Amino acid sequence: MLVPQAHASAAGAQRHYKDKEYKSALSEYQELIAKNPNDARLRYNAGAAAYQASKFDEAVKQFQASAASPDLDLQQQSFYNLGNAEFRVGEADSNPQNRSAVWEQAIQHYDAALKLNSQDKDAEFNRDLVKKKLEELKQQQQKDKNQKQDDKDNKDDKKDQDKQNKDDKKQQDNQSDQQQKQDQQQQNNESKQDKDEKQKSQEQKKQDQQKEQQQQQQQADQQKKDGPKDQASSQQGKESQEQKPEGDDAAAQYAQLGKMSPAQAKQLLDAQRNEEKALLFIPQERKGTPQNRIFKDW
Repeated sequence: MLVPQAHASAAGAQRHYKDKEYKSALSEYQELIAKNPNDARLRYNAGAAAYQASKFDEAVKQFQASAASPDLDLQQQSFYNLGNAEFRVGEADSNPQNRSAVWEQAIQHYDAALKLNSQDKDAEFNRDLVKKKLEELKQQQQKDKNQKQDDKDNKDDKKDQDKQNKDDKKQQDNQSDQQQKQDQQQQNNESKQDKDEKQKSQEQKKQDQQKEQQQQQQQADQQKKDGPKDQASSQQGKESQEQKPEGDDAAAQYAQLGKMSPAQAKQLLDAQRNEEKALLFIPQERKGTPQNRIFKDW
């Protein structure tokens, strides 16, 4: 609401305002203020034009100036409109802290207007509305603060959990590596043990074979050494027995002499040469058909 001006130069500004040409009205009031900076009514009217033109920062500036007027009615209306302008400024600010600070000032200016006129229901209504919005804003700020803290805690918890998971995985990997190394070492030990046992078994088998071959060789050598003597002794024993053959047994022995192998016959001749005498096998006469003397020469 404009305050009527006595100066005819303000008529144009008032006409623009009534025609809702608020920016044009503000421009004319600003020209008038430049000429009369201490005119509180011009300041108030410029603030009203700026408010209607949504230039709330300019409106705050002009209403603050008009509130210094000694005119209590003008002063009371200036505080009321100053509160309105500050509410709009805070409403347009995206920063919750700035908005809260400006709305605090708006409430103070509504209270100032009510002190000058306690019956101003508009000032009372706007004050209570801004208080409610301010409380909602603070609650939202606290909620956002709590949410940020929760997010930070969750982020920290997730970070700690990720670190713990990483440490656990690292520990599991280390344990797995150690277990694999132990298993590999055990396999290597078992493989080496099996290899050693197999090698020992092969060596033992080889030693047994060598020992058996040595024994066989010793036996063969002993047989070669003892064989002819035993055969000669045996042959001499036979000769001693055959010197006095009796009956049918003697005849069988003589017949057996004819079946001697060449080796046995050779052994017999060697024995004869060693003794430097000839061995005659004289069969004992039997009753009945006479037997021929058996003698074989080689």
